[in-house]
Amino acid sequence: MHDKHIFQIALVTAVFGLAGMIFLSGEIVPREFKINEINENHVGEDLAIQGLVRTVEPKSNLYILSVIDGTGEINVIIFGSLADEFKREGINPRRFENRRVEIVGNVNEYKGSAQLIVENTRSIKIVY
Repeated sequence: MHDKHIFQIALVTAVFGLAGMIFLSGEIVPREFKINEINENHVGEDLAIQGLVRTVEPKSNLYILSVIDGTGEINVIIFGSLADEFKREGINPRRFENRRVEIVGNVNEYKGSAQLIVENTRSIKIVY
């Protein structure tokens, strides 16, 4: 009988723990960085930045957003398949130009420089 009681307590605790994780998962946001703090040690990490989109440069299969925050500059990449998804949602990536944005992305290194890869359409929000 004692084992049954312990099992019930463990089951209730697990159910509440999972429910809490699911409920709070929408509130978990990657840590925010200043651009000059991002380096090769962050490759593979998801992180957040805020800054001004100086330029949006369309390429053959991607968009490159140049973002500044007063401490530095970083390229933010929107690959073709995601650019198509933006368009399906009625969002032209060029609308971010000259706007202050919050971006969540995965750090990647290209030709010795850090860049952020945008992974979904909710990863870029216009702040003002």
